[in-house]
Amino acid sequence: FLQRDNRTYDVIVLDLFTHVLSFPMEAVTREFLADIKSRLKPGGIVVANVIGSADYRDLFSVRYYNTFAHVFPHATRQV
Repeated sequence: FLQRDNRTYDVIVLDLFTHVLSFPMEAVTREFLADIKSRLKPGGIVVANVIGSADYRDLFSVRYYNTFAHVFPHATRQV
């Protein structure tokens, strides 16, 4: 979708799962998140539904949070 659409949005919701505990690998990269960020209007927000460890007990949760925070440094989260 991102490759074919150049519009910008006020809100983008990321809710990407292949099944209950699995993300598509291409959706957890800095490049993907940077593409998402580039489609936001000024002041726009991203809402990401992520299944992870709230207290960062697993490596995926730590790595995904670090990747997300690298692209969106002012991120907040709701557990």
